[in-house]
Amino acid sequence: MSYGQMILLTAADPWDLERLEAHLCADCEAEPEIGMLISSSPEGARFLELQWEDWAIAVVYESGDIVRQESAEIAQSFAEFREDQERIANCSQRIIVMASDDPEMEHFHDFALLIESLEKLPGAVLFDPENETFS
Repeated sequence: MSYGQMILLTAADPWDLERLEAHLCADCEAEPEIGMLISSSPEGARFLELQWEDWAIAVVYESGDIVRQESAEIAQSFAEFREDQERIANCSQRIIVMASDDPEMEHFHDFALLIESLEKLPGAVLFDPENETFS
């Protein structure tokens, strides 16, 4: 099983990978077995990688017009009855979390704790693109 989540940041407060890393480091102080570093994909995209001995999570921060356009599409298609539909539609920042395969679900709790930490960010709205649902 693999895990994934999108966090739309509806607050105007700007974020970046370095700030996300500091936020997660503060929340993960009690987890010394987690390695955390900013990496780049072969295409040049930067992401934050959280590493365990046998498992990893990629945290991708995205912003700009394409994020706003896709947020508007998400709001129109899936947030019709939410009070924050307009805030979601105007969202220009998001975090995408992708984890490597975890067939025995040994790291489900680790993933859940990471999402819980990201959910504390100002204006965070959790969206599961695979199931097309908000949390």
